[in-house]
Amino acid sequence: MSMFDTIFLYPPIHCTQCQTLIGETQTKVFGNLLKNYKIGDMVETSEVKTGIIEEHLYCPNCGASSQNIFITIWHSLITGIYLESTEAEAKLLSIDRADILNHLMTHQRSYEELLRRYLNLYHTIEGYHEYITASATGREWDPGIRFLSTRVSEFVKSKDPLFAILESFKPLRTEEYEEEVSDE
Repeated sequence: MSMFDTIFLYPPIHCTQCQTLIGETQTKVFGNLLKNYKIGDMVETSEVKTGIIEEHLYCPNCGASSQNIFITIWHSLITGIYLESTEAEAKLLSIDRADILNHLMTHQRSYEELLRRYLNLYHTIEGYHEYITASATGREWDPGIRFLSTRVSEFVKSKDPLFAILESFKPLRTEEYEEEVSDE
C-alpha cells in the first residue's frame, strides 16, 4: 500500500452522481508524504512546478470516481482547483501578484491564529499545572493577574478540568477557518 497526500477542497465540490459534498481528495502526485494541502499551500515535492494536474475525485457516499478536478500549480504554489480544464488553464495564465499576495496574507493569518491558539493552550496548561502543584502541596492556588488572559480559573472549577481544557482547544476544521478568514 503506497502513501498519498490529501487536498482539502474549499469550497467543497458536489458529486456529479449523488450531489454529496466532497470536501477532500487524495493524490499521489505531490510527494506521498501523508501531508494535507489546500489552495495557497506550497508543494515543493511535486514534479510539476508550474502547470495543471488532473486528479480523479472519489465520492465517499456513492463510490463514484468518474469526476475529475484540475489543480493549478504556479511555481510550486497551489493556486486553484477547478472542474474544467479550460477554466484551470485560463486561471493559471492569468495569475498576478495580487493573487500571490492574497495567498501569502491568508497563510500569515493562519500562522498567527495557530500561534495565538498554541500560546493560549500553553499558558492554560501552565496555569493548570500550577493549580495541581499547589493543590498537591496543600497551598491555595492564586491565579493572580498572570492568568487573566486564560480560562484557568473556570477550568479548575469543572468536574474534569483536563477534559474541559481539551474541549476548549479542539482543532479548527479547515472549513471553519476558511469562513473566519473570508469574514475578515
